[in-house]
Amino acid sequence: MRQVAALVAILAAMLAGIGILFSAPARLSEEVIVMLGVAFAASLAVILRGPLGKALVGSSPEEIASDKEWRARISGQMDELLDELREVRQDNMDLQERLDFAERLLTQNPDPKHLEAP
Repeated sequence: MRQVAALVAILAAMLAGIGILFSAPARLSEEVIVMLGVAFAASLAVILRGPLGKALVGSSPEEIASDKEWRARISGQMDELLDELREVRQDNMDLQERLDFAERLLTQNPDPKHLEAP
């Protein structure tokens, strides 16, 4: 809930900044207004990606440190999943070879008597 409130506050600040730029005095040229808008957006992006931005959305330094641990854990899990995927692909290839072999055997002898149960 705190994160949502922080994001709403950030959005309100951005909208207020944009409103100020659009209601700039007529004596400012259009190029100056555009440059101010780009500078505002860039500085806001830099601020929000840093510690202040993380604090605004509720991330403490401990959570940021645990984020690194989380990434390491996720990386390990991805490696495990990739290994498992390789095994599944190999099993699939083995089953395909067995199916091909069974199909070849069935087409060699078209007599249905050999298919009956003993």
